Amino acid sequence: MRGKIYGSSCGDALHFSFDPLAEFDMEEHGSVKISCVSNEPCFMDVVGCNLESAFVVKSLQFEDAEDELGVQMQFCGNHKLSILNLGDELYIFNEIPEKLIEAYKLVFAPVKGQDDC
Repeated sequence: MRGKIYGSSCGDALHFSFDPLAEFDMEEHGSVKISCVSNEPCFMDVVGCNLESAFVVKSLQFEDAEDELGVQMQFCGNHKLSILNLGDELYIFNEIPEKLIEAYKLVFAPVKGQDDC
């Protein structure tokens, strides 16, 4: 089963869904395109690896801490991949910079139902 990670319409959260992927036109705001990113350098170390653990990333800097700012994933072989929605832009990191963790007051909550690798 495949899922998708995408930014919220308000631009301050990250969502996950198993709904089918679809391209669509947002008129004057552009369009949503589907593209394969598995050959991008930041994904190459994790494509085909088993997911060991995942953490929801939230910011204590914002009043509404109910929204997820991102996800941090740990794969077998100690490979990490994090996707964060910061100011209406998606950022991808192998390791979230410490300065960013401090500036946004990021906290990490384990995703329930994880199995050991």
